[in-house]
Amino acid sequence: MNPAPRLSIFRMGSGEEEETRLLLEALERRGHRILPIPETPRPWDEWVRLIEEAEMILLNPAKGELSALITTITPYVRPRQIIAHTSPTHGAIALNGLYLKGAVTGRIIPVAGPEAVFRVEGADDLARASLEILVLDVGAKVFHDDADTLSAGPDKSPVPDWLLELWEAAGTADPQGKQELLRRLRAEAERRGDETTLAHLRALEQYGK
Repeated sequence: MNPAPRLSIFRMGSGEEEETRLLLEALERRGHRILPIPETPRPWDEWVRLIEEAEMILLNPAKGELSALITTITPYVRPRQIIAHTSPTHGAIALNGLYLKGAVTGRIIPVAGPEAVFRVEGADDLARASLEILVLDVGAKVFHDDADTLSAGPDKSPVPDWLLELWEAAGTADPQGKQELLRRLRAEAERRGDETTLAHLRALEQYGK
């Protein structure tokens, strides 16, 4: 099996949640590249470079900071870039403007308890599956709630190859969660009429048997 593609991830915000820090450390151990936060007062151009370079931006706001972070990154967000936030008081809909620009948007927050469990919310099935696979990739579990997938705007892109490859390489700590992801990915591909992705998903089903 080929190794899964790794993402470059840039965290922004003043949030200090231990769970978010541990999640980023776990992603780094799995081979994802966590981009260094510039030391202030670095030139703003350095921040822009990192925002544009990152394949995923994790907005980790302190209380009342999310809106300012969204405003800051909006001019630089590109289609298919993953943007997620960790605010417990705002849903994925807070990133709707970025979703309409073509970004893959959602929210990921820890669920209180003795285990590493995260609740994931996405602007659509693609966004939710993207974030859930990252959680599974570090051996954590996903809290499932079908109400957490929203319809925030028009379709922007097919299910990307890297997402399917990452599914193949995800850990097996939660096999039921992987099967649920496969079901959602299949439904999303069928809705989009993406025959190439459907063929890949059928192969994944056979692989998992």
